[in-house]
Amino acid sequence: SSSSNANNNRYYGLKSMLKDDKHDDIRRMSQLFRDPSTKDDAPVDLMLDCIQSFCRRRGMEIVLDSDKVKDPNAFVSDTLDLKRKFDVIVERCLPGEKKATRKIKDAFEDF
Repeated sequence: SSSSNANNNRYYGLKSMLKDDKHDDIRRMSQLFRDPSTKDDAPVDLMLDCIQSFCRRRGMEIVLDSDKVKDPNAFVSDTLDLKRKFDVIVERCLPGEKKATRKIKDAFEDF
């Protein structure tokens, strides 16, 4: 849908930040989207959806990589590296954001 494409395009920069571990930029983005005066969670929720989707997609890349599936050590190592990557993102960029922790947990359960 065009709405989905608009959201994907809007968060293209976030995907790049996630890929390149730009923790300071991700933290600033989450702070900008958090407006305590309106209590509007929609921008942060969209950001968390994007992070969850990115994590799920990376996980699926590991699961669908036939070389990694044949090598259990590589498979487990890459999966644990991905988990650490997103744990650090939640810890450094989204501290205290319980929704972020849940979204990452759900992403890992999906693959």
